[in-house]
Amino acid sequence: MESRRVYRFGDFLLRPAARDLQHAGADVSLPSRAFDCLVYLVEHRDRAVGRDELAAAIWGRADISDAQLSQTVRHARRAIGDDGNDQALVRTIQKFGYRWVADTRACEEVARAGAVSVHARAEPPERADIAQAPTAVATAANPTKRRLVPWLAAALAVCVIAGIWITRSTPPASQPTNKTVFVLPVDVGQAGGQDWIRLGAMDLVAKRMREAGAPVPTSESTLALLGAEHPSDAAQLRDRMDAEWVIDSDAQRTADGWRVRMRAQGAHGRSFTAENHAADPLDAFRASADSLLEQLGYAPPTPPPGGNSLAEIEQRAQAALLENDIDGARRILLEAADGARNEPELRYQLALVDYRAGNFAEVERSLRSLLADESTSGNPLLQARAHYRLGAVDMMSDAAAAAESEFDQALSLLDSRRDALDYGQALSGRSSARITLGHYDEGLRDLGQARIRLEQAGDALALARLDLTFGGVELLRGRPGQAVPALQKALAELERLGAVNERLHGYSLLVESQMLLLDYTAATASNEAAIALLPRISEKLHRAETLIDHVNLLLTRGDWKAAVDALAELDALDMPANTRASGLRDAAHAELAWQRADAQTAFARADAAVTALPANESARSAAMLLLRQRAAQRLGKPAPALPDADRNGPMATAPPAASSLAIARAEAKLHEHDATAAEALYRQALAQAESSAIPQALLIVADSYVSFLLSAGRNEEAGGLAGRLAPIAVQDFSFALLETRLHQAEGEVQAWTVALNRAEGLAGQRPIPSQLRTPPLPSRKLQVTMP
Repeated sequence: MESRRVYRFGDFLLRPAARDLQHAGADVSLPSRAFDCLVYLVEHRDRAVGRDELAAAIWGRADISDAQLSQTVRHARRAIGDDGNDQALVRTIQKFGYRWVADTRACEEVARAGAVSVHARAEPPERADIAQAPTAVATAANPTKRRLVPWLAAALAVCVIAGIWITRSTPPASQPTNKTVFVLPVDVGQAGGQDWIRLGAMDLVAKRMREAGAPVPTSESTLALLGAEHPSDAAQLRDRMDAEWVIDSDAQRTADGWRVRMRAQGAHGRSFTAENHAADPLDAFRASADSLLEQLGYAPPTPPPGGNSLAEIEQRAQAALLENDIDGARRILLEAADGARNEPELRYQLALVDYRAGNFAEVERSLRSLLADESTSGNPLLQARAHYRLGAVDMMSDAAAAAESEFDQALSLLDSRRDALDYGQALSGRSSARITLGHYDEGLRDLGQARIRLEQAGDALALARLDLTFGGVELLRGRPGQAVPALQKALAELERLGAVNERLHGYSLLVESQMLLLDYTAATASNEAAIALLPRISEKLHRAETLIDHVNLLLTRGDWKAAVDALAELDALDMPANTRASGLRDAAHAELAWQRADAQTAFARADAAVTALPANESARSAAMLLLRQRAAQRLGKPAPALPDADRNGPMATAPPAASSLAIARAEAKLHEHDATAAEALYRQALAQAESSAIPQALLIVADSYVSFLLSAGRNEEAGGLAGRLAPIAVQDFSFALLETRLHQAEGEVQAWTVALNRAEGLAGQRPIPSQLRTPPLPSRKLQVTMP
């Protein structure tokens, strides 16, 4: 006879030892970690459980991302009919964790010879109140305002939803639980020239359900998932998209119209069907969608204005956009009758086409005209989307302050719950603008709120994009070690979803993080993964980002020939002048010229880079200021003045930008023969680099400071500084030269030989200074002989 603890709440029975969950006698299937999460919360229901504690209980370690833990809690909630809105069983304790709040009875289950009996066991009554959870204040060990990670601004260009329906209806007073609905493309069979229905009607149904209050991913997210790998059944689709319902449909043309069959397949064999016939296919799809909505517990929205002729134009154009046929979408919209073409909805959609094509000046002109038109005054959702797009254009133009204002206006026009998807996107946009402007806390707050809204909207791809942004924020905070696992996780999810542009940006972030950690091997692998995506990318600036990373990695290996070829490909992109990408390209040209001892070209290119790079590129700008100064000194001409130390903002305080700038000031003082002032600046730079815990920042300082110390005969101090980098800079050529010089000065022949051989292995096509090849004189050490 064996007695085991079990728990009852509502119609559920939880058996931890048997790893079994039942609802009204039927088995409930849920992932293993979601089961562990459920058990731990139930067994510790007398108190709130912190996120780290819960993660440690489930995974055996606490270093689990918030996104991963939140997803596990979401699976557990769904298994027991709870969600993040109602929180009737699992309550979220803001800034702390979770608490089990359902009425629960603990029982003893006794098994005898195959029979099982359950006996209630008396327990102290549950506390009615919830103790206030402690507030966890997250502070970075060294919060920095380094350059804005390029993806945070650029991702705004790709993380947009080409929504078409502009009308919205008030959701029913009582909504069902927030279960994601996944709408598949339509099987049109022999459509008789109506192939647009496959994606156009899919998008129509998805938006109609979204208007009714159902959390439905965007059509872009759906196609991204299906493009990665088309699962063979609804159960696989639900798992991949974390959906509760999968809706498929087919349309057949009849003698007098269209017949549409639609089916919703849920977990545990649940299924609903709808079939309707109408003269117009859109009417048939709406009727079938509305029938399913009612069966799922939603009140169908009111019919859209404008009639089917306008709706068909919209959906035809949307189908073309979903097929990435930008010219086709433009042609459909421009060929509409004058009356329809002037409708605000079609004008907005034409602006979306221009946005997708990168015609940002035309986008701004069109949307400004649309917002000034009185016909949009009664349509706040359309106005909000127009402001959102304008904010995205501003971000692409490095106009973050203007973008923040546009996103503010969009948010003021939206209802945070009724328009969860649009609201989450606008919050994400404003977050990027605020972080660019240095309003770090406000930006993080927007990101957190955006995640909540996008979870409510049920869009897995939007959440994956947001997770990538969170990884970018870790990088922005000067925490590349934390950024790497966060970015790798987000990239894995984006790969599962089939997202291409986002992965390209994500790999660029990952390359930067790994280079800051001096892990060039990992950075090269990340860049190679990005390069493999380039055949699927046509937008110049997106391609440029990956190519610039490639050139910089080639330069770390001294592969000049490959770097020249890659720069030629980069130059052939014919990017606009004075953009971030052109500034980074000039910086790469400057670095190559400097390695090849072409000080004149290095100076000119570095000067052009400093002029072109935006303020949020503080790290690269500071590196170019240092290189420009070195090139000027080698050319024997005065170096341009450095920025005012008190007025150059993040560049003065954020590593590695601060390290480059401080070293530039120190070397300027050395050039003026003021060693005392130079050393004070060196010490300041070293303290700052050490506090940052960023290896690249420490390397920038050591590369110059060790040479200064050796020149002053302070070999022991130089060795102490170089020794701090030895374990982490084994892949860096400049550090190998530094060690070679140090061992030469110390007279350590064997160590000098090892260091020189390592430098030769890392040199590529870079020459090793001839003086470093001169064997050192053996050091005179005290000889001790045994008597």
